[in-house]
Amino acid sequence: HQGSSIGVSIVKQDNVEAFVSAMNQCFFAVQVKAEQWNGFSDDEKRAFAQRMANLDEGAGLPLQLQQTSEILYTPTQLIEKLNDYCSLLNNDCTLLSLNAEDQVLLEEFVVGQEFSCGVVQDDDGTVIALPPTEIAKLDEEQTFDFKTKYKLNVTRKRIPVQTSLENNQKIQYNIALVFEKLGMNTVARIDGFLTPDGRVLLHDPNTLPGMSPTSLIFKQMAEIGLDVTHAITYLIRQSLRERIRTGKDTLHLRALLQDLDVRLAYKNTQTLPVETLDLQATDESLSATRKLYGKLSAEGKVKPMVVLHTETGERYQLPVNYLFKDSIEDLMALLAQPKHPLLVETIHRTRHITARIAGGFETEAVKLN
Repeated sequence: HQGSSIGVSIVKQDNVEAFVSAMNQCFFAVQVKAEQWNGFSDDEKRAFAQRMANLDEGAGLPLQLQQTSEILYTPTQLIEKLNDYCSLLNNDCTLLSLNAEDQVLLEEFVVGQEFSCGVVQDDDGTVIALPPTEIAKLDEEQTFDFKTKYKLNVTRKRIPVQTSLENNQKIQYNIALVFEKLGMNTVARIDGFLTPDGRVLLHDPNTLPGMSPTSLIFKQMAEIGLDVTHAITYLIRQSLRERIRTGKDTLHLRALLQDLDVRLAYKNTQTLPVETLDLQATDESLSATRKLYGKLSAEGKVKPMVVLHTETGERYQLPVNYLFKDSIEDLMALLAQPKHPLLVETIHRTRHITARIAGGFETEAVKLN
């Protein structure tokens, strides 16, 4: 019931203790041994209590001390109660989240390349899969949990998946098929694995993808020429279009859609003054430039143009998708290679969408004199 891998555990050892520990984690239950607690220093007790307060590390406050049915709301209360129960009474105990799970799903471990693929829908209902993103762990032993997803820089995002063109096309085909068969509309993000023998296994359909400025759906929409502002505009437009299909409040929704289309068409006839954003070849500059580009694009008063200054003195005018790379190293690598044929195909299929929403898309970096 959580999402973002909270409450998910992978059993890697063939023994009962590892299995029990994993099941407890999935049920948001923590067993505390008196011997273990009594061996902690004061600092270790505080660190333990703080971990228990976090859903991604512990069971999440408030907690119930199962043996006494007492509810503990703060880390301080937790320490005091464990001191009473484990230290004074020398009893083991179990801590259980008030929002503990009632059931746990057990699945086989899948070996393969992990990917996430956004999918959008055109005016006539045509389903279009975006370029899939491979989630590649820098350390193969690392579990791709909440912390590694959002707190640690332990993964690399590759667009498209580092495999053959045929396999990437197979991923897109299956993603679009599932989107259609499950009756989704407007947008989704579907995750899965590409196994070593070439099978595409899909396991996680998200009908409302993550919507932070660097979420995967925006990285993938940038590959077809839509920055965050353009992408959200597109999602609003398609949401109106799909709600019209339901036959409810039709005239009002049609009026909203028509008004939006008139505004988009007018905007695309205007020539905005260009504001150049100088990007230095550092991760800090990439992050700052991406943020400033998003701000200027959202305001709509100027057309931001990003110029990369390399360490060797070269300058490149960059299309929007370059800004969504995780690091300057990834951006520089992109400069040194031709555009992947899957990206060329997807850009071709979506060029009318990009033209309507953004007025067009410069697909290649341009070296400046």
